[in-house]
Amino acid sequence: MNLLRVFIFILISGRILFSQQDSTSHFVSNNYEAQSFFIEGKTLELQFNFSGALENYKTALKYDKAPGIYYAIANVYYISERYQDAIIEINNALKYSPDEIKYLELKGNIYSNNKVLYASFFCVF
Repeated sequence: MNLLRVFIFILISGRILFSQQDSTSHFVSNNYEAQSFFIEGKTLELQFNFSGALENYKTALKYDKAPGIYYAIANVYYISERYQDAIIEINNALKYSPDEIKYLELKGNIYSNNKVLYASFFCVF
């Protein structure tokens, strides 16, 4: 488990960890506390401990409102088939990064996998 944490930390620190001002990013910020909780959440998510992952991601949000944290929460809700919650969180991510392809793709997947949301989406237009 410690080896997994080290791997995730190196991966995130070395390449994909940007501040929320960087529009090409979809992960966390430079806030140490947010990083720590995000890494712990990702570790738990990889172990299929989704409730533990959600708890850590939500704690990370207390330190930083980075769009990638909202994305991670939305993804866990999506995997857990909690589509209403997933839509709320992916919309929060899209407020910060409206053109992020990964966020838009997840939103489309959420709608396409939930018949109620899918139907209501087309009723609006």
